[in-house]
Amino acid sequence: MEALRPLTKQGALNTGSVLLVGAEYLPLDELAAAILKENKSFEVNVHLAKCLPLPVENEHTRPRIDLIVFLIDVRSQHSVEVVRSSLAYVDVNFFLGKVCFLAVGVYREKSGDSQEAPSDAEGCSRPGPGSVSPCSQLIDSTFLQD
Repeated sequence: MEALRPLTKQGALNTGSVLLVGAEYLPLDELAAAILKENKSFEVNVHLAKCLPLPVENEHTRPRIDLIVFLIDVRSQHSVEVVRSSLAYVDVNFFLGKVCFLAVGVYREKSGDSQEAPSDAEGCSRPGPGSVSPCSQLIDSTFLQD
């Protein structure tokens, strides 16, 4: 399978295409709906995929992909493996501002309606000055294993 490459197709005027990639149980459709609901001065097309590579059959009709968003459930090894295996099908040039990772599952529900961050996740959102985020250490150790 060939890797997804940026700028291999002509994009439509005032239109961006986002590809959301994540395990089948993640709320990709909810994120897509939220993106489409936002008020914007341009058109956004959102496409969903459980993993990469994308099917070759519809390659000729697929629009140019401007941004890939990988959703990772940090509580699920399967979710991490889906993203890890999918990265092999993304050209290195996509990582120059055309890929992002969205981690879900950092917060857990307590009794009642409020949510509280677990103690090990607090550093992920607010690392101190000059410190390395525990989340970046988790992702580095997960994705850089041989």
